[in-house]
Amino acid sequence: RSIARLTSPNTVRLYDFGLTDAGTFYALQTLKQLFTGAGEHTMLAPALIRDWPAMRWRGVQDDISRGPIPTLEYQKRQIRIFATYKINVFSPYFEHTLAFSSNPLIAPPGGAMSRADVRELVQYAARLHVMVIPQQQTFGHLHHALKLELYAPLAETAHGHVLAPGQPGSLALTRDLFAEIDSMFPAPFVHLGADETFELGKGQTKAAVDSLTIGPVYVQYLRFLQRAARGQFGASTSVLPGRDAFDIFLTRLPATIELIAAAHANCFAMVIAA
Repeated sequence: RSIARLTSPNTVRLYDFGLTDAGTFYALQTLKQLFTGAGEHTMLAPALIRDWPAMRWRGVQDDISRGPIPTLEYQKRQIRIFATYKINVFSPYFEHTLAFSSNPLIAPPGGAMSRADVRELVQYAARLHVMVIPQQQTFGHLHHALKLELYAPLAETAHGHVLAPGQPGSLALTRDLFAEIDSMFPAPFVHLGADETFELGKGQTKAAVDSLTIGPVYVQYLRFLQRAARGQFGASTSVLPGRDAFDIFLTRLPATIELIAAAHANCFAMVIAA
């Protein structure tokens, strides 16, 4: 909690009761927004402001898997703007645009974030009190990988978008991706994606879905993803699936999976359950 008080025409006194760098930083962002005019005509209106966050995590998700991948400088500019408005989470969305050394064919050459890019962005964001949380699709939205001959046997349907849950190779691929994500992103959250698995039950898992119905098959694989992620990142890591988990057997999800509310737009507004 911070209080900013204009004590005289030329003096601002800032009280930060949180005694944290982030609290002071956010108080200064509020103060910046009060200035009007420019040059000699710059004015600061008298005010007493009491301010504190209503939500612990306030984030924006940016889809960088469609169209040209943004440059690192553009992403830094985004983070500066977000930080000004006290956004403290930036979540880049990946389908095939994060480079993995264990699976180098997935990312197009020159069209993906490298390990060095991620390291620089994470460090830059941390200075502005912004946490970078990756969202890597691990169930649906994987057409760019599954259309390749190497990964085609893992597809629910031929050249489709969805991993077949019963394929041992699907599990191995997911573990490989998590292992590298763990080494790149220090955040205590990882977003699994897992939304829009429209082809589930129409190919390799048809028999299972016919027998169990689609909900249990979906949740069973989501449980595997949760175990794999927490096994790689540690028990304290929170796992964030996509919005389909709201619609399919919500009560069967593990308690350690945290759901998010998302609004679709050019960038996805994201609030993470604390």
